[in-house]
Amino acid sequence: MSDTNNSWLESADAGRLRDFPYLWITWIAKYLAGTNDCKLSIWFRATHQDYEKIPMVGNLKAWEVNHRNLRDEMIADLTIKNPTAKITIEKQNSLQVTGRSTIISGKPDIMVRYKDENRIDIYDAKTGADKPADRFQMLLYRWLYRYIDKTLQIGLFLNYRGMERE
Repeated sequence: MSDTNNSWLESADAGRLRDFPYLWITWIAKYLAGTNDCKLSIWFRATHQDYEKIPMVGNLKAWEVNHRNLRDEMIADLTIKNPTAKITIEKQNSLQVTGRSTIISGKPDIMVRYKDENRIDIYDAKTGADKPADRFQMLLYRWLYRYIDKTLQIGLFLNYRGMERE
């Protein structure tokens, strides 16, 4: 690459280098599913922070409202079905595993922890179409939680607008 081709990496829009490579579970899931095969995109996000992001296409506010409503409906249903379980949402479920060369992070929508059992169920609310990356996302959550506790039993559930799938 010539200097003119990679000069964008040195611009203010490119942010700054991370101290340690960082990957978000959904980035990995899309790559594994083949819906984002751009290695440069993954490398850039893994190695840079505070960069200028391209505005999202579509109505993000409408998606946020739809997602929150579906998530809240799921929580209400889970609370009725599992009155003694501890149910946590999004930020409470933040997960970060630091390996020798990379940090991997994720944030499941809903987690149900069962009292006196070494078991959790992970739920993800999906307001769009069923995508292969969704399954990879859930499998990556399981992999990271098993990395932390190999004895933990983990159920995975995707909910597409009320149609639950294991």
